[in-house]
Amino acid sequence: MMKKILPFAGIAVVVFALGSCKAFKGAAISAKPDPIEVHADTIKYEIHATVPPNAGIKKGGIYSGDAVIGSRNQAKVGISTDKYPAIKKTGVDTTIKITAAYYDDMDGNNLMIKQSYDRKGKKFELPDIENLAQCCITTSRLVMESYQYLWTKHEYVKEVPMQLEAKFNFPKNVDEIQKGDYNNSDIKAIGDFLAKKWPATKITIKGFASPEGPYKRNVLLSVNRSKQVQKWLIEQLKTAGYEQYLDSTFFDITVTHEDWDGFKASVNSLAYPPDVKTQILEIISAGKDEDTREKEIMALVGGKDKVESILSPLRRATIVVQGFEPKRSDEQIDMVAADFVSGKTKELKGVFEKEEWLYAISRVKDSKARKALLEGFKVAFPSDFRAFNDLGAIYLTEGETQKGLDLLEAAAKLKAGDASIQNNLGVAYLMNKKNKDAKAALEASLASKSTPEANFNLGVVLEKFGSYNKSIEKFNSASTVPMSSFNTALCKLMLNDLAGAKASLGEYIKANKDNQWGYYLMAITGSRAGDASVMTVNLRKACELDGSLKAKAKKDLEFRKFYSTAEFKAATN
Repeated sequence: MMKKILPFAGIAVVVFALGSCKAFKGAAISAKPDPIEVHADTIKYEIHATVPPNAGIKKGGIYSGDAVIGSRNQAKVGISTDKYPAIKKTGVDTTIKITAAYYDDMDGNNLMIKQSYDRKGKKFELPDIENLAQCCITTSRLVMESYQYLWTKHEYVKEVPMQLEAKFNFPKNVDEIQKGDYNNSDIKAIGDFLAKKWPATKITIKGFASPEGPYKRNVLLSVNRSKQVQKWLIEQLKTAGYEQYLDSTFFDITVTHEDWDGFKASVNSLAYPPDVKTQILEIISAGKDEDTREKEIMALVGGKDKVESILSPLRRATIVVQGFEPKRSDEQIDMVAADFVSGKTKELKGVFEKEEWLYAISRVKDSKARKALLEGFKVAFPSDFRAFNDLGAIYLTEGETQKGLDLLEAAAKLKAGDASIQNNLGVAYLMNKKNKDAKAALEASLASKSTPEANFNLGVVLEKFGSYNKSIEKFNSASTVPMSSFNTALCKLMLNDLAGAKASLGEYIKANKDNQWGYYLMAITGSRAGDASVMTVNLRKACELDGSLKAKAKKDLEFRKFYSTAEFKAATN
């Protein structure tokens, strides 16, 4: 490293040999901080310039000092007798605050001032003032940018549950199925279901008798009605080839000997005074034996014939068939997709249903194959944003940032405000160096739906803006993303919260024992705390995991206080 001519926070006095301008006796320049630190892709520092009284600047004289780091001009220090007419008596004491963009080629260089003095049209070059401050501490740029993507969801249901219900009605005192019932639509639907050999999971049969007539007769009627329906169903199952369902244990059969609950549910439709209806309900609920209950209620309503409209529907048997509509197996779906990718099949729109197509894509891991399937879906369904979103994200992962951005902007036009699109769009803007647009897109994603992915990505953006406290909030909301604890620690370090940084790094290292950067940042934390032990142990581990960090550490100004120590040399050699 070049030896500094001007010490930190000191004043550099330079005696200028000006030839014909010997009367200008000297000036002083200093800069702070030293080293300069990078935050939010920028650097900030101060230049303090003084010219003492009677320094020799004559009327019409202009002193210029150009601040330079490497090949990058930073700012200009200008002192003229026009601006300071009393300079001979008072001298000049001025401080310039500089904020400038940081570029990678500035790293490893020192801030210097290139001086000159102009008077009466003549320019006199003065010696450069070197080593004012070292550039740069770049620890803030260690943020892990492992961008998180949100993929759209398919709505494919592999098994569509089905429940078919059918009812057989019986005349009074009859337990034989009436031939006309076989043509009822609900009963035919069950027959069609069975004919397709779709899987059934449960069959429930219930037999009922209306609550009039002798109780013993009603018991027989309800049981026989359920048996008749079961017999019919077994015949249907045999015809359809459902041998596995013929075991009687597969059926759930129940009987209701006298359907007073059904009668009670319909009683409000009767054209009787409220007090009569109340009495009927009280009798039903009184727990009396069946024959007594029937006698008292029929007396109230004027006989069985008066309520036949209610009693008739209660003479019934019902079937409930539960099952599902089968779909292609995963193996079959994969085969169809593979045929399309290979070119064996040219068209999928008539083969896959829309959601089945997206489900097939979700099962494919190969990027090239996924893109082929998504491109086909995009052509088949050009108004569906999902292919545009996922294709855009894939292209971003492959480094085709402009193509990814174009697709995601197209997706955003199809589905405004979608959380997945806005998150991925934010990543695309980041990759295309549009940080403000990235911030807006990610905030829109979180406004639609808070996700760990969007919180993590926005945390990265905020870290790039130097908004470390806000960035920590976002990383805390993205705790399921593995890199969040590292980035949280980095932000705490930038805020000089060394204890907090150490705690967060401890979490990260515990979960990522083979990642070199956790140990490297812990070494920096130890260095800032002046803890040689923490610095040494962690720097040695980082360099063991990644040998390239030895060279980086030797140039890293974070370790400048330890460059000459035996511990540092042992860790980096």
